[in-house]
Amino acid sequence: MRTSSPPGELALALVNSENRSLGSDALVDAANARTFLAAHPLTAGATPTPLSPTELTLLVRVRPRVREVFIAARDEHHAHAVVTLNQLLALHAARPHLVGQPPRLSVVTSTASYTTTWVSAALVGLAQAVELHGLDRLGTCAALGCQQCFVDTSPRGDRRFCTRQCANRTHTAALRHRTTSAQE
Repeated sequence: MRTSSPPGELALALVNSENRSLGSDALVDAANARTFLAAHPLTAGATPTPLSPTELTLLVRVRPRVREVFIAARDEHHAHAVVTLNQLLALHAARPHLVGQPPRLSVVTSTASYTTTWVSAALVGLAQAVELHGLDRLGTCAALGCQQCFVDTSPRGDRRFCTRQCANRTHTAALRHRTTSAQE
């Protein structure tokens, strides 16, 4: 299957499917995991099949390993990030192929389940993001209490927050703190 998502987007969706600061987890059960996969399809209109307990376990187990790649990259442990991502690619038999005209990179698995193919596509996409942008562009949000991950595709490469909301909240809190300190 060909993914229509930008490189790294599926991997980001997977690691950010658990938001510890909000206490939410999109992979809490098979029904929620299927809804999650439907919201992040491999291709436009692709519909995931009902998940087996094994497929749910696959998603839940691979998520912290993918997060480990982002954290290692953020902490400038690039060798560890590369080793971890390569291990994940090998473990999940991610076999990219060129398909179509013009040729596009695709993760083709004729015998694998939708979920297995989705995980492989997410890992290949993350590897593409690393190739395109570099490991120093993988990060985790600098906002207090936020643990969301991101791929920095900005021209300057200086992104620190997962969203503008986190950036605004952090900057507003810093301004309030400076204003309060100055008045005392």
